[in-house]
Amino acid sequence: MRILFVQKETGYLYGGVENHVRELVKRLAARGHEVTLLTRGGPAHPLKELESLKNVKIVYLSQTSARTKRAASMRGLAAKTIAGSLRLTALLRRTKALPWLAKTIPWIFSHRKEFDVVSVHTFTDTVAMRAINRVARMPYAAWLEGYDYIEAENAKKSRVVATISEYMYGLCSRVHGYRPMVIPIGVDRQKFQNVNPREVKKARKKYARTGELLVLNVARLTESKGIPNMVKAAALARKKRGDLKFVVCGDGEQRPLLDKMVRELRLGDCFYIVKAFGSELPAFYNAADIFVHVPKFGNHFGVVYLEAMAAGLPIVAANAEASPLTVGDAALLVETENPRALADAITRLAENKALREKLSEKADRRAREKFDWGKIIVECEKLYKKAIAAYGG
Repeated sequence: MRILFVQKETGYLYGGVENHVRELVKRLAARGHEVTLLTRGGPAHPLKELESLKNVKIVYLSQTSARTKRAASMRGLAAKTIAGSLRLTALLRRTKALPWLAKTIPWIFSHRKEFDVVSVHTFTDTVAMRAINRVARMPYAAWLEGYDYIEAENAKKSRVVATISEYMYGLCSRVHGYRPMVIPIGVDRQKFQNVNPREVKKARKKYARTGELLVLNVARLTESKGIPNMVKAAALARKKRGDLKFVVCGDGEQRPLLDKMVRELRLGDCFYIVKAFGSELPAFYNAADIFVHVPKFGNHFGVVYLEAMAAGLPIVAANAEASPLTVGDAALLVETENPRALADAITRLAENKALREKLSEKADRRAREKFDWGKIIVECEKLYKKAIAAYGG
């Protein structure tokens, strides 16, 4: 197949959607498909690996002025309660996206005969494909990578829709009246298991020099990820276990707030925020003893859970939204925005090596059996073939 991926942020962000698109491009190309990625450039350059791959072509519609901060969207079912403003909000989103739409729609339309199917992963790009199909038949599959009411309603108007979690499938079915295909994101276990021992030793030496237990989180530093909750939990957990160290890998607009909290709670010698992304992360996962990720809201899958499971880490996860479905029996679940509960879960794991080993075994098995890319990419191929058939191809 000749597949076009359209996703603006993939060329300059390290987020969940962007990482998913990069993995799909890489793995479909490896299976012999001709894959083109239409994106935008920026200060960060996360596409170096893809640029050297066979069967991959990257088209940058813009190399400059890329925004690195996502616009806030209407979260979950809350959007539905604003009855009179749904149409207005959708219109405002389209208006805000006009510069990107003004470039992508003409480009896709003029190159439409070069592709068998298009893969779109955001509200904006689904709008673009619907506009194109008003005047020309062009098969496309719409992905729901995260949930909000307007985006789910917009995807509903597409002939073929996929979502990455059972959680979002349930919302689409109950609230919107349609059943998308469920194709989870996969994880490359080898990437998180075959790590250079020197890199792991380097991380341990820097953040757990004297053999302390290292608690890791990987997240964008935004309100939705609930990192302030983790900082508070760290202060509580340290009162019981002085041998705990904490590392958060990520960056974002909450960095100043978090740095201030770490200072005020006097955690400067045990709580570290590190700008680490992409290929730097496997060493941190392997250096850690416990993985913690308890987002405040908006967790509709949880790729970082897959990475932690692939590294065989015991996990503390949020008992909310999609998290329990992603981690299964490989984690302790705690309520969101509850520092005491999170601190108790961390200390429970710290004090119980047998429990850590038990969860570690379950994590590795779950990553292998449920989230193996070799199986998942076959389902992705079926999705694109279904889209082609849906348009009479």
